[in-house]
Amino acid sequence: MPRIAFVLALLLAAAPAAAQTDRYRPAQPPTDKRAAAGGIPSSPRLSLGSVEKGDRAPDFDLPLAGGGKVRLSNLRGQWAVVCFCPRRALGSLDSLARAVPEQTVVLGVVAEKVSQLAAWAARRDTKALLLDDMTGDIAALYGAYDMSRNQPLPGYVIVDPKGVVVRIEIREGLVPSDAARAVQYAVTGL
Repeated sequence: MPRIAFVLALLLAAAPAAAQTDRYRPAQPPTDKRAAAGGIPSSPRLSLGSVEKGDRAPDFDLPLAGGGKVRLSNLRGQWAVVCFCPRRALGSLDSLARAVPEQTVVLGVVAEKVSQLAAWAARRDTKALLLDDMTGDIAALYGAYDMSRNQPLPGYVIVDPKGVVVRIEIREGLVPSDAARAVQYAVTGL
């Protein structure tokens, strides 16, 4: 019996250290070959990850409204704001993109088909880059997914030019002007 308690204590002590080394990785490994090759999960069963301030931002590669793809790591060297929003909030996303400093890229990660996003963007002159996350995989990777309602949660992640998360807000009731002030402060310090 004392041996079991000792082994259990060792396992419990090692768990937090393992969690701190790579906190944003999903608890379960990806189940398909694309995910294993590119590190981007894509499966019918989502794994909820988490991202915290100071973590390296998880990379992703998503289809862009209007054609092509966007990979987060290709934006290194400039500030990026990864926004998780429903389609009905695209107007607010565009307001945010117009309010942030010029050297900042605003990425709208939306659970919507790229064709629908392209149609919305064609009707407006949006500054935000609209990305298709129909599966919710990227929202889940960042911890911005409500598993009980099976839908992404609204929020944003500010990523510095080195690819490090400097601020994360994932919750209902976010106000675009508050997000714009947070980005302004992160980028300029003002």
